[in-house]
Parts: sequence; structure tokens; C-alpha cells
Amino acid sequence: MTEIPRGTTAASATVRSPAAPAMLPVAGPARTLAAAAAGTLLVTAVFSAVVTAAADSARSLHAGVAGETWALSGMSLGLATALLTAGALADALGRRRVLLCGAGLLAAVSALGALAPGIGVLVAARVLQGMAGAAALAASLGSIGHAFPAGAPRTRATGVWAAAVGGGIALGPLAAAGFTAVLGWRSSYWLEAAAAAALLCAAWSMSESRAATKRPIDPPGVAALGAGMACLTAGLVQGRTDWSGPATITLLAAGALLLAAFACAELRRRNQMLELSLFGTPTFVASITGALSPASRSSA
Repeated sequence: MTEIPRGTTAASATVRSPAAPAMLPVAGPARTLAAAAAGTLLVTAVFSAVVTAAADSARSLHAGVAGETWALSGMSLGLATALLTAGALADALGRRRVLLCGAGLLAAVSALGALAPGIGVLVAARVLQGMAGAAALAASLGSIGHAFPAGAPRTRATGVWAAAVGGGIALGPLAAAGFTAVLGWRSSYWLEAAAAAALLCAAWSMSESRAATKRPIDPPGVAALGAGMACLTAGLVQGRTDWSGPATITLLAAGALLLAAFACAELRRRNQMLELSLFGTPTFVASITGALSPASRSSA
């Protein structure tokens, strides 16, 4: 039994617990995996859904072949532009936070696409969908790596994440085709907005995590990396119509120069924002190639 010091009344001796610090939600690995897989499924579904809705949207907005091509490739541009930067931001600022931002942005710009009065606004919405998707993808995979220890548990969790990628690619065109046939092409964007809002709610309960080694954010590096990836991807899109045209050559050359400048600047930094040795890892190179390859394919 605790003894009350002399000269102290029982009332004043009441033990007061220190104020509890504000805590972020703590979720188990299963909940983290569910939210991460759902986010990945949604992003890849949004990415592929445009295949069945692009023709109707271009016709409705009186867009030509060039407009339809950019509507098809806009998300590739946004995804390639932001993917590496989003991963660095998620490691530094928190993966849950970046996933929440990505889900919120995806909901907003999907609604913008549904309300688009012209092809320019629709293409801009698709580019922003790609940037939001990059945030969700980078944060999702990083959250899985943090929640599951290396070995069999992480391998199984990564397998679920990979299945979500394939499932989203297959589900997107089917859902968009069904909604477009019944309610029009704008309904597919409203569906994406609603699904992104649901993801925002699901991700709210995830545990926060950051990289063990804190890497400082380099604003000029972020700008050079984003602009370089944007120019490179835009050059690949423009190359669909004319690979030898001055616009294509200028965009590809500018992209290469900006990425080279980013690499040189990072090599001089003591704490690199992006670990350049990752480009020697086959799985990392495959993921970047996957983000860029849709932009270089011929449109149907």
C-alpha cells in the first residue's frame, strides 16, 4: 500500500497520470495488408479502366485522335512523373500520410474527370490521377514491407499485393464498360471517386511508418526528377504519332538531360533522397519500366 508523505492530505496526494501523448492509429499487419492491397487494386483499376471509356469520352467531348491518345496516356504520364518522388516522400514523411493524401487526391480528380467540360480538363484529370496513384502505390508497398518481417510472411504479403495489381488491371475495363454502357462514360469516373473515398476511410486506421534511415527531401532534386520523368513520358506519348518529329525529339532529349542532372546532383549529396543503387536491382527497374511502358504502346 502506498504511503502518503507527512504534511500531505489525501486529496492532494491523488496520483495524476501524465497526459497521454496523441497517438496515431495502430493497426495489425492484416489490416495494413488489406488497405494496401485495396489501394493497389483501385489504382490499377483506374489505370486500365480508360481503355473502354476513352472512345466514348473523346466522342462526347468532340476530341480528335490526339485528344483520345492523351486521355489514354495521361495517367501513365502522372504515374511516371511522381512514382519515384512519392516513394521518397513516403519514406521521409510517413507512408500512411502519403497514402491518405493520394486517396484524397484521387477522389477529387476523379470527380473532376466526371465533370470535365472538355478534353483538356479530362486529360489534366488523368494526369493527376496518375500522380495520386503513384502516392498510393509507393506508400502501399512500403507499408507492407514495414508491417511484415522479412522471409515467408513478407513473401506472402507481397504475393497478395501482386495479385491486387493483376486483379485491378482485369477489373478496371470490365467495370468501366458496364457503367459506360448503362450510365455513360462519366459514371465510371464517379465510381472511381467513390472508391477512392472508401479507400481514404480504410487507410485512416493504418499504422504510420517511415524509413529506418531518414533521407532529407531535396526540393530541386524533386523538381528535376519530376520534370525529367514528365518529359520522357510525354516524349514516348508524342512518339506514337511521329517518332522523328521535333516535339518528340525535344521532349526525349530534355527528359534525358534532366534525369542526368538529377543523378549527378544526387551523387554529390551525402544523404541521397533516392538511393541510386536501386537502379541495379531487377525488381526496381521492372517496376519503373512497367510505369513507362504503357506510354510507348500504340493506341488501339
